[in-house]
Amino acid sequence: MRGRRGEANREARLPRSALVRKDCHSSHVGIMPDRREESALLGTSRTAHIPLAEGRPGAETGLAWRPPGTGAPMRRIARIVASAACCATISASLATAFALPSASAAEPTSGECHVNAPLGPKKGSNLQATASCEGPHLSETFFVGSLPASFPDPAKASAQQIAAVRASNCTVQRMNAYMGLNSPVPSRFRPVALFPNSVEYAAGDRWIRCDLVYSSGLSLGEMPKPAAQWVGDNVADLTVFNYCTPGVGYSKMPSPTKTSAQQCTNPSKQWVLVSRPTVGSIGQKYPGSRSLNSKAAAKCKVFKNTYSGGIKDPYSRGWSYIYPMAKGWTEGVRTVSCWVPLKQYLNSK
Repeated sequence: MRGRRGEANREARLPRSALVRKDCHSSHVGIMPDRREESALLGTSRTAHIPLAEGRPGAETGLAWRPPGTGAPMRRIARIVASAACCATISASLATAFALPSASAAEPTSGECHVNAPLGPKKGSNLQATASCEGPHLSETFFVGSLPASFPDPAKASAQQIAAVRASNCTVQRMNAYMGLNSPVPSRFRPVALFPNSVEYAAGDRWIRCDLVYSSGLSLGEMPKPAAQWVGDNVADLTVFNYCTPGVGYSKMPSPTKTSAQQCTNPSKQWVLVSRPTVGSIGQKYPGSRSLNSKAAAKCKVFKNTYSGGIKDPYSRGWSYIYPMAKGWTEGVRTVSCWVPLKQYLNSK
């Protein structure tokens, strides 16, 4: 099927059998089995952003007052004093009820759990309520680091500054070590970074909080117990944490726009994530989609042989990959995701 004319077609020359989709954020290329040639599926698309709920009071609350009356001076003074005392009492009650931020919250601690989803780097703070890790929770702090002395208010920091400190502190290796997870393929756990808000930064807070979350569908899933305990309970079969996604559309391949995270239960319809190789450094400028397409293909193509599934004809082995476009690159994405059909993966063991 010939692709439509557009930016994606100008960026890469594909075989006549290729199908081209156009969008704006991350690019997806998948190689489907073809006995005549290895044909590609290219689609430039937006990386799926997980919707995160802040979990804070949404209703606005204010205080109303009325000027003192026109009675005798002492009566007027008494009314003023009473009004001031009443307002002070109401203000204190509201501050307690809604947990208004103080000048500086306590520094976060590794091992704390939270029932509300982590905020983005421009909104994150340590004011989120902690919860017992023994019950369902959405995130768990696995590391607390320190920002460089020269680091600006995170609300005003550039995307590259945010990406640099996140990459050096909130690493997958550090997250896996915290949980005791030693899996040969990437899992559905992933690290996220939180920073002081402007009030906390002005008060002198310079921490970076690294939380682990668990992808489920297009959002976050609850962890039923402490992450390390959850992993330990499944040490005999860590495949329960493997990252699978369904094949979608005409190609029946992983979606680059809505990569739904699922448990690997359907070998005939799912693809499994087998690697996330690095294709650039944080300080590197965006090399362009054509360059990343070539790098991603070179990094991921080997896995059709690693996980051949007993298929002797190499052109009949399925494989696929997704790589970042300019926006994802700006946000610090320096990896590509490599996929193979779940049935092929399981038959390779």
